[in-house]
Amino acid sequence: MRLQIQWGTLCLGAAILLLISGCAATPGYQTCGEIAGGNFWKGDVFLRGDMIVPAGETLTIAPGTRVQFLPPAGGEDSFTDHPFFPGSELIVYGRVVAEGTSENPIIFKAEDSQGPPGSWGAINFQEDSSGRFSHCILTQADSALHSQNASMRVENCFFSQNLVAIRFNQTDILIRNNLIADNQTGIRFHYGAPEIVDNIFSGNEKGIFVTSFPKDYRICGNTIIGSRRYHVVLGEEVPDDVHMRNNYWGSDDSDEIEAGMFDGRRVEYIGRVLFEPFLTSPNPIAGPTWNR
Repeated sequence: MRLQIQWGTLCLGAAILLLISGCAATPGYQTCGEIAGGNFWKGDVFLRGDMIVPAGETLTIAPGTRVQFLPPAGGEDSFTDHPFFPGSELIVYGRVVAEGTSENPIIFKAEDSQGPPGSWGAINFQEDSSGRFSHCILTQADSALHSQNASMRVENCFFSQNLVAIRFNQTDILIRNNLIADNQTGIRFHYGAPEIVDNIFSGNEKGIFVTSFPKDYRICGNTIIGSRRYHVVLGEEVPDDVHMRNNYWGSDDSDEIEAGMFDGRRVEYIGRVLFEPFLTSPNPIAGPTWNR
């Protein structure tokens, strides 16, 4: 299953100029610094460099908004070391609410629609920040949504052509009814307490990569198909078995499903993915409700 996006057919409003501090801005282009006012985005918004939503501030993004990330100029990519990424980023210490509609989704993309995955950094949530995303399209990022020690709700979104679609560490996160297709990695996490339910993963190189010590997780009701390498990869710091029962893996053959796992069946000192019992047909309520 693949959702085709035709950028030119989307109806978008005029660009607005945000009030920021720290670096200069020209009409239609927002450059590095903190958002100091005008915390409501609508229409075409262009970001160049690292922009910050400070603690205590809320950024609300209207349906139909198209946020486009440009390559940073010299001195504008201030944060590149982990937990940040090279390229322009929206760095969040406060709160972001991005709730589109089926008719007017919110788009996060590179300014160059032909740019490869990794053309921009991330929407990057830091400790004690929070975010809500629904009816959004996120493409061409290093890690489209990244968070650590934050709170996130991600529902009814489409992720495609990212190095990593959703990446998190020790985050309270709900990931539900999304389409995660054609990324290098769909979801990558360690620690945390994720609820990953009723999503479609299709055509990713790796569907889900658990890097270390998962706990208090729930991963079920998903359709995970067409992975180019593995449906699930467990990292070296996952010594225990990981429960992923009641998902659909594109087959009713246990051996065929098992072949899509990189786990203790291949490397003896890591746990195994426990996938049985599994769904024998796709979950009819998986994926975005606006794509059914």
